[in-house]
Amino acid sequence: MRIAYLSCVYPPYPGGIGVLAHGMAHEIAERGYTAEVFTLRSKGLEQAIAQEAGLRSAEGPAHTPAKVKVNFINTVLRYGHAGWAPNLARQLSRFDTVHLLYPFFGVAEIIPYLRARTKSKIVVHHTMDAMAEGVLGMIFRLYNQTLMPRIFKQAHLIITLSEDYFRECDLTSVYAAMPASPPIEFIPNGVDTKLFRPTSQSVISTKRPMRARGEISHATPDNGVEIPRFARNDKSVPIILFASGLDRAHYFKGVHVLIEAVRILKQRKVPCRGWIIGSGKMQKEYEAHARVAGVLNAECGIKRGACQFPEAHLEFLGLAHHQDMPDYYRQAAVAVVPSTARVECFSIVAAEAQACGVPAIVSDFPGVRVTVEDGKTGYVVRPGDPEALADRIGEVIKNPEKSHAMGIAARKRAVELYDWKIIGDKLEKIYKSI
Repeated sequence: MRIAYLSCVYPPYPGGIGVLAHGMAHEIAERGYTAEVFTLRSKGLEQAIAQEAGLRSAEGPAHTPAKVKVNFINTVLRYGHAGWAPNLARQLSRFDTVHLLYPFFGVAEIIPYLRARTKSKIVVHHTMDAMAEGVLGMIFRLYNQTLMPRIFKQAHLIITLSEDYFRECDLTSVYAAMPASPPIEFIPNGVDTKLFRPTSQSVISTKRPMRARGEISHATPDNGVEIPRFARNDKSVPIILFASGLDRAHYFKGVHVLIEAVRILKQRKVPCRGWIIGSGKMQKEYEAHARVAGVLNAECGIKRGACQFPEAHLEFLGLAHHQDMPDYYRQAAVAVVPSTARVECFSIVAAEAQACGVPAIVSDFPGVRVTVEDGKTGYVVRPGDPEALADRIGEVIKNPEKSHAMGIAARKRAVELYDWKIIGDKLEKIYKSI
């Protein structure tokens, strides 16, 4: 079976859609199928893909994944993560299944042509609603009323991330209006639980250069035994982890809410150290906000040793390689996802954090809120409420024994729900069924 995955972004660009495309393609390739990814060309992507392949090969056959070819789409017009590619249909006709990660504007529109002119089976995977403010928001709403129904009704099968999200997303009305609705499956994003796992030891990698500032190392796998959350930081300040792109496309991630929450924790004299991992054009704006709030510490993240700065503060660490992210999670007391808009429908950060045995705090939005089990593997808080976020962060920091118990439950939940083997089984069953 030959399967093509269409994704507007791909790692190392930080974003759940790209991580999802990467994970699905590699999991299916590991099962002996031909898997290829089609994505837009971006700065440094070719080099990053080659570097990752080289690093995996250098680590030995056990770490060399099945080959997934990444194809760069030639576009006639290009705007951000959208691109008009009328010639793509010809390339996709050779695949048995075409798996579209929606939204992918400029590429999604060829789906009706593929359904009519080729024998390819179509899977449309609704990963998020397209939402924005102002003129762009108006364009998205018009698109949802006109082109979106034409795309989804061509699917042999539709996937969305959870039933909780499906009840309130844009797809709900589109699906209800279809004269003959295709079958729909609810499948969450997957996590490599062998890579994202608790560990009791960490060593400096000699194979991969540091991709961001901070006291991060490349961890070796352990026997899977969970350890207390503060084992890596018992002589330092508890770490709050936030990871996302800091560009306009990720305006809804709630960085401003986190900054205000850390300001409140500082007022309450709760020692903590916020790590903001990611980069983008909005970083300077966020740094300015943190500076005005009195919580920016530009020097701390550069130092290799333990942070002894007593007051709550934030550090912008820059972009980190996906393979290095487990080390960031392992050193954290808690991961936060303070989303401010319903466009967020799943949190890969919360899923990865739980896989590493770290509690996560997420906003109360459909889809996102079911990423954690409230009170057991993390917390759900009111969106846009820095005080509520500060309350829950403080609760995790001040109760290490409870945090440890939540971390153990979080790891168990991640393995049972988000492990790629489980997701792969569902995908393989879908591909065979259609």
